[in-house]
Amino acid sequence: MEVAKRIKANFREGDTASRLGGDEFTLLLGDIKSITQCEQMPNHILPALAQPYVIGKHTLKISASLGVTLYPNDDADLDTLLRHADQAMYQSKSAGKNQFRFFNAEQDQKLIDTYLRLDEIQQALTNNKLVLFYQPKVNMRIGEVFGAEALLRWVHPKKGLIQPLDFLPLIDGAKLEIKIGHWVINQVLQQLNDWNKRGIKLELSVNIASYHLLAPTFITDLDRTLARHPAVQPNHLQLEVLKSSALSDVEMISTIIATCQKDYGILFSLDDFGTGYSSLTHL
Repeated sequence: MEVAKRIKANFREGDTASRLGGDEFTLLLGDIKSITQCEQMPNHILPALAQPYVIGKHTLKISASLGVTLYPNDDADLDTLLRHADQAMYQSKSAGKNQFRFFNAEQDQKLIDTYLRLDEIQQALTNNKLVLFYQPKVNMRIGEVFGAEALLRWVHPKKGLIQPLDFLPLIDGAKLEIKIGHWVINQVLQQLNDWNKRGIKLELSVNIASYHLLAPTFITDLDRTLARHPAVQPNHLQLEVLKSSALSDVEMISTIIATCQKDYGILFSLDDFGTGYSSLTHL
């Protein structure tokens, strides 16, 4: 109610405000002659909303994010205009809140393309179109294979074999990155189990994204996956983390690594140059 009062106080006669629900409001401004004139409204409203609210004995502070689209520059129907303004609002939130953004059609198309690619990668995971190749690790002094590195590839029905550099950057920091990372670890443990049955004792390494490693469910998911493969010795699994990625949250990553080493005996390594980029994720 207090927010609504402040919005109305900064409105011109003839403008319209409505509350869509929750904490979302929609503002309709008419007779706008230029972008500069349009910018004046959020430049008045945002500071007004950021002032303290005294409610009873409590003093509260909030901030707002605002998205703007202009008709007829954005020549769309009403529902689409609302969606575009909403998208611009979320861009404001992502940029740090307490600011406004104009809808950008070109950027919107890029987002649509990204969502389509993400959906395609999700379908590849669901339909078992992701595969792992195993590159041997050889002790060059004695010529003996002591392990292997798991390399992720996408078998596309039309484009053939797609290299990870062509699709993994798209999932960087997305929930899909965690799903694929978890799938890879499960596949690697299954491969180790199959090799053990044939008397082949090798270590297998995979690259793991820091975003996956820092996921709240990482330890729980790893514990369940290891439990499904009791015949596999956890110290035959090696997780490689790119050094520059590990610096994103050194303390938390160090804690998780220490837990994995203590509870499961899993080996960790740091990849100095990111050569494992072709393995699993952006690491």
